Amino acid sequence: MVERDEFGREIVYVSGKDIPNKFQWSKHINNLVEKGLMEKAMSAARDMMNLGVEPNVITFNTLIKGWCKVGKMSVAMHVTKVMLKMGLYPDEATYKTLIRGYCEQHDMMTAKRLLESMIKVNLIPDIITFNQIIKALCDMRLVGDATILVDTLLKSDTKPDVITFTTLLRGWCDVGDMKMAYKILKSMIELGYEPNVRTWTVILHGLCQQNAMSDAMHLVETMSATSDAKPNVVTFTTLVRGWCKRGDMEMATKVFDLAWKMNVVPNEISYNTLIRGWCEKGCEDRAIEVMERMKAAGVRPDVVTLNTLIRSYCKDRNMRAAMSLLGTMRGTGLRRDDRTYNTLMQGWIELKNMDRAIDLFKQMKRNKRVCPTIVTYTLLINGWSRSMKRMDMAEKVMQELMNNRDVSPNDRTFCALFRGYSCLFHENRNWRAERMYFWLCKMRDLRIKPNHHAVKPFTCMNLYFPAVDEPFWTTDFGMPFDPHRHGRRRRY
Repeated sequence: MVERDEFGREIVYVSGKDIPNKFQWSKHINNLVEKGLMEKAMSAARDMMNLGVEPNVITFNTLIKGWCKVGKMSVAMHVTKVMLKMGLYPDEATYKTLIRGYCEQHDMMTAKRLLESMIKVNLIPDIITFNQIIKALCDMRLVGDATILVDTLLKSDTKPDVITFTTLLRGWCDVGDMKMAYKILKSMIELGYEPNVRTWTVILHGLCQQNAMSDAMHLVETMSATSDAKPNVVTFTTLVRGWCKRGDMEMATKVFDLAWKMNVVPNEISYNTLIRGWCEKGCEDRAIEVMERMKAAGVRPDVVTLNTLIRSYCKDRNMRAAMSLLGTMRGTGLRRDDRTYNTLMQGWIELKNMDRAIDLFKQMKRNKRVCPTIVTYTLLINGWSRSMKRMDMAEKVMQELMNNRDVSPNDRTFCALFRGYSCLFHENRNWRAERMYFWLCKMRDLRIKPNHHAVKPFTCMNLYFPAVDEPFWTTDFGMPFDPHRHGRRRRY
């Protein structure tokens, strides 16, 4: 007779020798974490403890790392608290993992508190930890705070390294302050730090962003002639991108050729950058030449290469050429992605050919390796509502989306419906208003917050739109929603 627990699960009794040891449990939990199966990893940890095997700091650190990786910092902190309750104290790896997790979430206050806690328990943060904080500050454009932290490090026992200065330089370049970037570069060299190729490439990227292409060219020449840090493929690709951004494709091509002469072999990103530049100029023939050159060099065109060309052909309304490239992808075994299908669908929608767009949508659903995204559904809803004035078909797509377990509507999807109804000038106004309120209620039920784009179609039709603090967003008044009974005459 099989014994079961209160949930109907079979109870299996094992002897002590059958129970995995601590090392085996930790390895099993780590494998689950590496696969992203966090709930199963937590369940395994509970099973481990229920069987009398005490987890150690490494076990908890593995779980904390997994939750940080998926951005669930509250759960990561909960695991840390459980660890403390069991009498296990966080080590350097615990703090470093948590600090990195909070930095990636841009929660700098919590990261700072953890850093202070770490120091209080006599665990000295290494430069890798400080570099993570500096990077997060720069990502948040808080470059002033990042600079102060670097100055503090220079006066402490934990000295900055080249990565520290390179990260700080990138921060100042990203905010467009090249004067400050050069000042930091000068200080870095005076302090005895030797800039590497990545450092110089960061400066180069900043110059290209500022369209200072003459200075950018001079920098690469200086690197080639005097610096030990010679230009690499990333350096030249950055320079090519800068000329492409300016629209000077002849110079972009010259720089590309210069890389070859300096024995720097372009990679797929280099070729794709040049291809995108020619496509943005509307010169698909030149882009195809670059792709042929790419193949001859033994660099296989990837999905980005073909998507760039497809987007360019769609923009020029040359759908025959765009669809031909889709066939090429099939023939060469190159995996299409959602962008491939979405770009082609957009092209057909702009030509008001919804049959071809729907055909691609069906192909996408049949393809086991790619699934429709929220962008796909929003494109179709926009196509039916704005281009074709077929709100019945737009609603049909919306219903399919709402029944899809893998994709959920967002504010843009609902806005597409609202705009569609607001532009149906030949239809009855009351019917249009009723349908707009119907979908607004659906938006509320899904707890999607409205933005100004959602308000605009209602304003255009002189319809009431409930403010975010009104009962509408927390109360179901039933269908159809009657703004005269349940709404205040106050604009959003």
